[in-house]
Amino acid sequence: MKRLLFAALFAVFAAEAFAFDVNLEARSDFIYTSLMENSALNAMSSSETMTALSTYEKLRLKVKDTVDQVKFDFDARAYLYPQTESLSYTIDSAYFSFESGPFVLYAGKQRMKWGTAYFFNPTDRLQPAVNVFRPTEDLEGIYAVRGEMTSDICTPLVVIMPRTNGYSSDPARDFNAAARIYKLIGSCDVYLDYIYNPDGDSAGAAASWDTGFFVVNLEAALDANPPPGGETVEIGSRKYSTGATVGITKLISNEASIFAEYYRNSAGLGAEAYDNTVNAAGFGMPLSKKDYLAYSFSYTWDNSIQLSLTGLHGLDDGTTYAFPSIAWIENQNYDVQLSLLQNLTQKGTREGNDSTPFYSETELRINAYF
Repeated sequence: MKRLLFAALFAVFAAEAFAFDVNLEARSDFIYTSLMENSALNAMSSSETMTALSTYEKLRLKVKDTVDQVKFDFDARAYLYPQTESLSYTIDSAYFSFESGPFVLYAGKQRMKWGTAYFFNPTDRLQPAVNVFRPTEDLEGIYAVRGEMTSDICTPLVVIMPRTNGYSSDPARDFNAAARIYKLIGSCDVYLDYIYNPDGDSAGAAASWDTGFFVVNLEAALDANPPPGGETVEIGSRKYSTGATVGITKLISNEASIFAEYYRNSAGLGAEAYDNTVNAAGFGMPLSKKDYLAYSFSYTWDNSIQLSLTGLHGLDDGTTYAFPSIAWIENQNYDVQLSLLQNLTQKGTREGNDSTPFYSETELRINAYF
C-alpha cells in the first residue's frame, strides 16, 4: 500500500502544480473464495496460485484539463497484491479531444460507447467486453483516432485504430477502421455500424426506444470472422456469425432501476460441441455458448444503503449465477460494499461447472474518494 500511496501523492502533487482537475479513488478489497475442484481450477492453477483468501489495494486516478478548445482526459488504475508483492497498472484512457463547432476529434486511448445494450454488445467488436456483473466498472479503452460530426440530418462517426500485432507489407492490414451513423427518430435512437478488420469485417444496427413506460434496447450484428463450431449464415459467398440482444431498462424512481436482457450468439457452442471442447481441453471458456439471460435490480434507501441483485443464466444448460450486494454510503468520500457471487449451477457437464473454478466468492470493499 505504501507504493500506491507514494504514487498517489506524486500524481496529485504533479496535477495540482499544473492546475488539473484531479479525482482520486482508493480501495481495499478482501475476497474469500470457496474453490471448486474442477478442470477450470486446474487450468488456472498452472499459471497462478489459487488461494481461498486474497486481498488487493487499488488506486484509480482521473485527471482532466481544458485549454481553449482542447480537452485532456486521463484515467488509470493500479493494483497492489500484498500476497505476492506484485504491482500492476492499466491505463483506461489517455486522450485529447478538439472541438470546433459541430466537429469533435479524439486522439489517444479512449473508451467509446458502442451499442445500446447493458450487459452484452454484439455490435461492439472494437473494445474489450464488459464484466457482466459490474458492466460500468474498469472499462479499458483502445488506441484510436475518432472524428464525429453533428448535424440536423444525422451524426456520422469514423474511427481509425492501429493494429498492435506488428506491421505487414500491406498497409491496409495494419489498421482497423469503423464507421457509425446515428439518427434520432422520434423517441428512438438508431445506430448503423460497420467495422473493417483485415481478418473479417462486421456490420450491425442498434436502437434504443423510449416507450414512455420503459426503454427497449435492441442490437444485431454480422461477423465475417466466425469461430469454428458455431452456426453461420451465408450472404453471397461469405459466411457470417450473428449476434443479437433485446433488453429493457426501467427507472422506477430516483432510488430504483431494473435492467433485463436476452443475448443470442450464433457463434456459441452447442451442447455436443461444448462437451467435445471440455473433453479435449479439460475445461470450457466462460460465456462460450449460445443463449444467455441477464438482469439487474438496484435500490437505494435513505441515500445511504444501496441494495442490488444481478443474475446471469445460461439457457443452454442451466448455468446460473447470482450476485447480490449491499453498500453503505457514509458520505461522498467513503463507502463500504459487501457482495456475494454464488455459482448455483447443478452438477453435470455445464458451463458453470467447467469454466468456473469456485462455488462462491464473498467480497468486502472499502472505498475512499478524494
